[in-house]
Amino acid sequence: MSEQHIRNYIFAPQISGILKNLKKTHKMKKLLALLMIAGMFSVVACGPSAEEKAKMEEAAKAAADSAAAAAQAAADQAAAAAASAAATVDSAAGAMVDSAAAMVK
Repeated sequence: MSEQHIRNYIFAPQISGILKNLKKTHKMKKLLALLMIAGMFSVVACGPSAEEKAKMEEAAKAAADSAAAAAQAAADQAAAAAASAAATVDSAAGAMVDSAAAMVK
């Protein structure tokens, strides 16, 4: 027997086993891929209902309204602080003018 025949005789069962395993794993990959695709379709098909969409829109509107109210309150508070600061500056300036007028007399 030649060396090639001996190699084929020794390794033939191992190669056969490897080929069988490849076929099995290939089938499992196909099955797994099909199951994953089916799972994705089932998740996508179960979207929110009309009631859930209405609740989400209502919650978003309420959040927007509260944010607008908070922004308005902050703007009002800033305007009041600016007015108070302006009044303080006016009274200080008036006091300086009065003291300067008193010095001149």
